[in-house]
Amino acid sequence: MDLIVFLPPTQEPSVDANLLDLVRQLWRMGRVEHHASLEALGARLGRPRPEPFHLLLCPAHAADLDRLVAMRDLLAESPTICLLPDNLPHTLARGHLLHPRLVIPRQGSEEIIAQVLRNFQNRDKSN
Repeated sequence: MDLIVFLPPTQEPSVDANLLDLVRQLWRMGRVEHHASLEALGARLGRPRPEPFHLLLCPAHAADLDRLVAMRDLLAESPTICLLPDNLPHTLARGHLLHPRLVIPRQGSEEIIAQVLRNFQNRDKSN
């Protein structure tokens, strides 16, 4: 099962690279597809899905999150992790509209993300 990652460029390119490297090291169930733009993500999600996949969404700012919420019908069938750009109550409320399995602020989330990715893979192996 593949993992589709939406990770646009931010003000901290080294943090982005570290997160993407972590995900690529941990994900063993299939490919990791990285999309840096919402347009590319939307095009990917709009294609037929021969196999299910997981999503890791990392919007860089509130505008990206709002656009993801507008695209939520395309996200509905996939187990999703959403890393929010901040921990403001409004942002958290918007993130929950995506119905993710996990929604947390992006900053300092690496250890939690690693555990959740392991859990996804362990659950998929047992099914």
